[in-house]
Amino acid sequence: MMSSMSPEEAEVHDKTVGLVAKKRFPFPNDEHPNWRTYTNHPVPAMGIKVGTQFVHPDIVVVDAEGKIVMLAEVETDSTVNPASSSKWKDDSSICSVFFLYVPEEFVDEAGKLLTENGIPFKGLRAYSYSFSIRDV
Repeated sequence: MMSSMSPEEAEVHDKTVGLVAKKRFPFPNDEHPNWRTYTNHPVPAMGIKVGTQFVHPDIVVVDAEGKIVMLAEVETDSTVNPASSSKWKDDSSICSVFFLYVPEEFVDEAGKLLTENGIPFKGLRAYSYSFSIRDV
């Protein structure tokens, strides 16, 4: 999906993947000291073999034995679409604990795509960035 993004949008995507991983998947932690979180953007860190190919979900959490515990995808304005939903379906078939993060204004559209395509998911989450300017 990254190829359809402008360089600016890809930068927002990669930044968001890092922030989501840090804030929502902070493994290892006290509760799960043997879990590890990997991000696959901007550089792939944890591929998952599916058949004869490797896939690289945005965020991958594995346990001490390397078993996939949960996956997450982060979408942007241009990637909440039917083409992306096929990747979401593939991810949810790899791991039943699948989270989808989308820009706040695309929650309804993403929810509709998840439902229409019968994609099981643990959570649909919205993100947004605020920008402010103030005189100093």
